[in-house]
Amino acid sequence: MDFNSRDTYLAARAQWKADYNQLSADIRVARREFNEAQRALSKHKYDWKAGYNSETNKPYLEAEKLVDKARGQRYRLRQQANEALQELSSAKEEARRQWEAAHRPVEV
Repeated sequence: MDFNSRDTYLAARAQWKADYNQLSADIRVARREFNEAQRALSKHKYDWKAGYNSETNKPYLEAEKLVDKARGQRYRLRQQANEALQELSSAKEEARRQWEAAHRPVEV
């Protein structure tokens, strides 16, 4: 990232903050959906004697698929949040480096 001025840095930070707030809201929704899917799964019982492909186990297996889907969505969003935090950290380091380069005393 190249920050030409303090204003461009602050604009980039404001954009990052808005994006991260949206990502945080998405994570909260995904967590809620995951918890609801787990609760729905707990209402079904798996009949071990009937076997995997039996009709009696279909509701359980469908609920299990929803849990897996919600778990995957939650994991992807958490990864995106971690990447966003790493991006913020590198932007701060780059801004500091550019500021120090611009304000370094001139050696004679």
